[in-house]
Amino acid sequence: MRDLIHVANQCNNRPGPPVYLDRSDVKGVLRRCVSGELDVAELPQWAGAVHMMERIEIDEPDERGVDLLTQFLFEVSSPELFETVTVATGQRWLDTLA
Repeated sequence: MRDLIHVANQCNNRPGPPVYLDRSDVKGVLRRCVSGELDVAELPQWAGAVHMMERIEIDEPDERGVDLLTQFLFEVSSPELFETVTVATGQRWLDTLA
């Protein structure tokens, strides 16, 4: 997960066009967390990094998709306000984004 956070941070520091984030990108990260390939405890850091980046734009075909990904990034990056991020949390978001 640290590599994903590093890549996200580097993306924001380079000039150029926006980087687009869509539902399939988020589901890929969540699947890797749920399977144990990535440490789910680091998911809030990744979501926070992505959420705060100016160059990352959510690319969804409708407003509902944009709202859902924005909600995901906000909630997961703020476990102190919502809930501790666990594998069950990741699975629930996978189901919600499906």
